[in-house]
Amino acid sequence: RERERERKRERAKFFILYSLLVLGMVKLGPNASVIGLLIFGTACSLIAKIIYYIPANSITGAVQKFEKPWFAVLAMFVGMSLCVVLDRPLPRRRVDRGQATEEEQQGLLAGDKAGGSSRTAPSIWIINFPTLLDLFATACGTTGLLYTSVSVYQMLRGAQLVFTAILSILFLKRRLLWYNWVGIGFSCMGIALVGFANILSEGNASGRASQTFGVMIIILGQIMQASQVVLEEFLLRDMKMSSIRIVAYEGLFGVLHMLAWVLPVVYLLPGRDHGHLEDSLDSFYMFSHTGMVFFVIAIDMAMMLLYNICGMGVTQNLSAVHRVVVRQEVFLS
Repeated sequence: RERERERKRERAKFFILYSLLVLGMVKLGPNASVIGLLIFGTACSLIAKIIYYIPANSITGAVQKFEKPWFAVLAMFVGMSLCVVLDRPLPRRRVDRGQATEEEQQGLLAGDKAGGSSRTAPSIWIINFPTLLDLFATACGTTGLLYTSVSVYQMLRGAQLVFTAILSILFLKRRLLWYNWVGIGFSCMGIALVGFANILSEGNASGRASQTFGVMIIILGQIMQASQVVLEEFLLRDMKMSSIRIVAYEGLFGVLHMLAWVLPVVYLLPGRDHGHLEDSLDSFYMFSHTGMVFFVIAIDMAMMLLYNICGMGVTQNLSAVHRVVVRQEVFLS
């Protein structure tokens, strides 16, 4: 049994390293990015469902299903962080005054009196903002599911497309055609109908209040998710960051946040997992003592890595709105 577990670990490591090697050699175009987002997004959705049904050895000695959503989020960030081995810092470029145009010379810093200026890459710490938006959006989604059904949650996810379009107009100065606005209008009406129908289906005041809170918190999560993809487009296009760098450092910052405060918080909050919202110690125990859990999570990490890189490729080659549209197709599939 130990030998079989070791074999599965070696296979998982090989799969992840192979994925990194392929992505390091290939620059994704728009078509490849869209196809990859559909394929790997569907794979991530299937694996996310499969892993919850895997029996694993618990820290209590019992065998139970691996229902650990926050540990899965940690695995996603770990998978993304593996991209850091492919990240190469941008070279520092010197701007010579003799070759610069008049506009470029006027744009030089006043303090640069030595005959040139260095244009450096933006700080990686700015990538921490989309990471936090992703975490808070996940928290809003999981909280909203406590008060409403999965079907309502999936339909309300369409709000992300609306908010992404609006934020792109406000911050990225995008322009929409009349039929784009018609589509946004129909989407808003559909979201409103779903939300109100869900609230009015409750027969008592307390039930309606719970449903209202669930709907509002899910929509808040979609606003955060939309803000994340718009900010990522800003980093890619305006700040000229590479997609590999954004994925890598979102993963690294995500791992730091998960270990520093997210997993401790869900451990301290009351819930059904041995008295915790999620028993983080039990999660690590099941991961390290059940070969199938280790193997499936390793595959999930590789799929998440590929999914996020393809998502960045769609944003870079097309736009954040296109990325959200393709992601909606993934949810439908």
